[in-house]
Amino acid sequence: MKIMAPLNLEGKIIGIPRTFSARDILPEGLRKMGAQVLLAEAYQSTVPQDPKPVQGLISAILNDEVDAITFTSPLTVHNLFEIADEKKKELINHLKSKKIMIISIGPITGYAIQEYDLPYIAPSKYTVPAMLDKMMEEMNYGR
Repeated sequence: MKIMAPLNLEGKIIGIPRTFSARDILPEGLRKMGAQVLLAEAYQSTVPQDPKPVQGLISAILNDEVDAITFTSPLTVHNLFEIADEKKKELINHLKSKKIMIISIGPITGYAIQEYDLPYIAPSKYTVPAMLDKMMEEMNYGR
């Protein structure tokens, strides 16, 4: 919240549309600065109703048909392994072999990847374009 430190938020009301599974750093920081925070569940982050596309990705990973995997949120990490179900251990072991590059959008998603004891890379700027640039840089460097 350093970037917002110079702002006077005392008495301000700030609405945050988000998923309720989101971290509380932003609302807590805003409250500490004097703002009243209204949280509104604007979408739900859940496991997909149709797991077939994810199961197809898991099969492609295990068949060495994937060069890189990008993760843009902790939930994408956890859902991949939840859907893997009985193949979870095999998937983790395969990814540990470092044949497949794992790219995290940033440190929070990286912590979720680390829960599975997997190596990953991340850009210094936490955006999708920066993540893709990092992936391409690493792929070109590894050639």
